[in-house]
Amino acid sequence: MVLAATGLLGVLLYVVLGLVAEVPVPTGRSPLRESADTGESSAAGHEPPSPEYQHFSGLLSEKGLDAANAIEQYRNWRHMRGFLGIDVRLGIGYDDAPARYFETLDDDVLADAVTTEDIGALQELAARNINTDPLVTVDLYRRAAIRGSTNAMLQIAWLMDAFGEVAQAKSLQDRGYGGQLQRLQQYSVSGDLKLEAMAWVLAAIRDGGASVARPDVLGWIEASDSLLLDRACEQSVDIMIKVGLSRRAVGRDPVSLQPPPVFMRPADLYDQLPCKDSGAPIEPLVDAEECVVFPVANSRGEARQLWICDAL
Repeated sequence: MVLAATGLLGVLLYVVLGLVAEVPVPTGRSPLRESADTGESSAAGHEPPSPEYQHFSGLLSEKGLDAANAIEQYRNWRHMRGFLGIDVRLGIGYDDAPARYFETLDDDVLADAVTTEDIGALQELAARNINTDPLVTVDLYRRAAIRGSTNAMLQIAWLMDAFGEVAQAKSLQDRGYGGQLQRLQQYSVSGDLKLEAMAWVLAAIRDGGASVARPDVLGWIEASDSLLLDRACEQSVDIMIKVGLSRRAVGRDPVSLQPPPVFMRPADLYDQLPCKDSGAPIEPLVDAEECVVFPVANSRGEARQLWICDAL
């Protein structure tokens, strides 16, 4: 699908998906362990608030907000989208992460939870199948994405990229695994796992907006094959539409237009986004008209924008 102008993408998504404002809150938890906002990790155990949390909390307090409440709202916003692991900026350590619940379940109990299409159960079971059946893993993440998980879309991207790296060598060493990789290539839209990976990460940015377009995500795209980018930009629109239609089929909103209640992003984020010069540029789908923007610095002194959209 080639889109001739920037505005056509937004029109297409609205017409095809019939966008509405919010997604229901899932009850599940996921296995994501890395910090979603900062790329930094936290050691296991209950720790005092991190410098990132204290700094973020201080910025919100300076703007007259109840910082603890605003951060809790942001946590909930992210949890609804499948980001249930460590996040030092939001004060979530290893033992505090909602993902811990499903990590503790045995396989039989987890399998029962998966039958409810719970996002966390789907993501945890996907993680447990990575080394045995990549096709099952990707299918479980795809099911989680249909239930509203933007995180699952990122996980599909990482997995497609990793499987693309090992496909040839692993296939030569293990014919059974090679057969699974071949099935995965057939399962993908293009048959090119590297292209598929880039398309899924771009679709995740379309789905989650600025909160998903983190430096580590953008850095991964920048380090990928630039020759695939234009094709991936176009394919990511197809993915977003298919995911949206599947969401609507199960009674969920195709895309949430609700922005995070509070968040920080680089001031030049949209200048850094890929696909600007393609036929399928990335456009923000969230409704940010009521957001108030302040120039701030993060805990490392780097220039950022603080967006306050709906934090009481």
